[in-house]
Amino acid sequence: MPSTQTPKSASRRLVDADPRIGNRLVREGLITSGQLAEALAAQKSTGRKVVETLIALGHLTDAQFVRFLAQQPGIPSISLENCVVTDELVALIPVECARKHELFPIDKMGKLLTVGMVCPLDKAAIADIEARTGLRVKPMLCSMADVRRAMDKYYPLKAKPRN
Repeated sequence: MPSTQTPKSASRRLVDADPRIGNRLVREGLITSGQLAEALAAQKSTGRKVVETLIALGHLTDAQFVRFLAQQPGIPSISLENCVVTDELVALIPVECARKHELFPIDKMGKLLTVGMVCPLDKAAIADIEARTGLRVKPMLCSMADVRRAMDKYYPLKAKPRN
């Protein structure tokens, strides 16, 4: 039996079913499919994540992205501004990994590691942290600015001299 769907409606259904963040942003009307295509093309040469590329291109702001993620079901958010963490907690995630995945450890209770993330939907980042630490990761949404400030504070570029 032939389908009665138009190619456009079939295409829309594929976008709706696609869990990739870029398609979710298109579906929500925060960016256009053309802007996503531009970001994906730029991403190939820069190696940045698609959201970071969209922000760098000016198609999306950090605030828009955080608001979008905060509206997704099951995604708690936190501000890192007043979080204080121990050196032992920070040492669980190497600086290169934290910067690559744009995340920061917040708390550890037993085998559960709470991590502030720019994109808590990033399953690859969560799997990487779980494999590195042997802990189950509880992701929480944080703004890019918050995560970068925390990384700058707790992962200084130069090692501090020890006395």
